[in-house]
Amino acid sequence: VQRIPGDLVSLTLAAYNAGPYAVLRHAGIPPFAETQAYVRAILAALPRFTRIVGGTADGLTAEAARVRQLVIDTFGVTDIGGFASDGHAPGSDHYTGRAIDIMLTPRSAERTAFGWRIATYLQSNGQALGISYLIWDGRIWSPARAGEGWRTYTHPSGGTSATLLHLDHIHVSVL
Repeated sequence: VQRIPGDLVSLTLAAYNAGPYAVLRHAGIPPFAETQAYVRAILAALPRFTRIVGGTADGLTAEAARVRQLVIDTFGVTDIGGFASDGHAPGSDHYTGRAIDIMLTPRSAERTAFGWRIATYLQSNGQALGISYLIWDGRIWSPARAGEGWRTYTHPSGGTSATLLHLDHIHVSVL
């Protein structure tokens, strides 16, 4: 199934369920309800059973651990979350150890200003740190769309709590 464009894991799961020739014949995941449900179910469960091999003992990749240590050393913040097996949006980089959350609670004007100092520092060093995106204070920034600056952030669930809008922590995802 490597010849077929698309997500190799999804295609492999479909081939396991429906057979490789069905995947080849349909040039993708076959339109069989059972196969489509199987692929969705396995992909949804995958984060609970996945850890990065060769990452740090606490599940972070070396890149995420490096950014965490930089924040500790530069700003003195030690309340930093990382790898998680559940509790985040589907597809979250926390499930693969490629994300950290720099907690800035309790919320206050001073903590928000401090958070912007950290976020701006990470943004200005984003390429060297391998940052794929930052979310802070209801805003998102990514190198891929750097020309747009910090854009309004909407959580995938549509939720509006302080945590979902990242008003109490800076989310950092790395490549």
